[in-house]
Amino acid sequence: MEYADTLARVPRRVRVSAGPPSAAPVRLALPGSKYYTLRYALAALLASGESVLRHPAISDDTAVLVDAMRALGGIVTIERDCLRITGCGGRPATPVGPLQMGNAGAVLRLLLGIGALLPQVSFATDHPDSLGQRPNADLLDALRALGVTCEASEPGGRLPITLRGGPPRGGAVSVSGASSSQFVSALLFLAPLLADGLDIQVLGEARSGGFIAATLRVQAEAGIQVDAAPDRRRLRVPGDQAYRPGEWIAPGDVPSAAALIAAGLVTAHGGP
Repeated sequence: MEYADTLARVPRRVRVSAGPPSAAPVRLALPGSKYYTLRYALAALLASGESVLRHPAISDDTAVLVDAMRALGGIVTIERDCLRITGCGGRPATPVGPLQMGNAGAVLRLLLGIGALLPQVSFATDHPDSLGQRPNADLLDALRALGVTCEASEPGGRLPITLRGGPPRGGAVSVSGASSSQFVSALLFLAPLLADGLDIQVLGEARSGGFIAATLRVQAEAGIQVDAAPDRRRLRVPGDQAYRPGEWIAPGDVPSAAALIAAGLVTAHGGP
């Protein structure tokens, strides 16, 4: 079973137990998956109309993305265990100043793809020793091949970064999958909004291919057509498509809940 399918089928609540069979099980609500939260929220931003994302991950990455979506023209309302997002219909606004990425690497890379739609946009961080040291050269090289001017102040495509000259028309592009699957996902989110779409060739060994599968799953739920090879090394995305708003539920994230589950068991059964 595919990673994305496995994660997407994780229930929102789990029962865990330890000790004798007579011990009462502990019921725990799992936190939402960060990976699906970011992808559903980005699809909602790019759609026309209101989308609802239930059980989103509560994380620094989500907070950074919410601020960026607002700067890009989205309307985001935070409710109890729910995000309501009115999107920009595939036409993000040009932010007044740099988009602040904090320490959210996945958010940065996904938004670099969307930033290629704009005549100019800049990205910055107040974490120069962590996110500021992460390279993005492979993605910037792909965007340059499409005709986008990419300026990075540090070697390796490190922050701060400025993109100019968007949107490109699209066409054939290659990107390395060896360093991060996020580069592929960034191009996938961009592709359907371009006039000519994208024919993406993934070079080298694809790292964390399950996250590419998660992107494809979210795009399919948002009405985007992608012709993906079985190994996801070739991804053809027709242009002039529209993201469709929806009501989505972020699946539970078992790995992130491991400490919570352990604490629940200790509390329920009096420790080891």
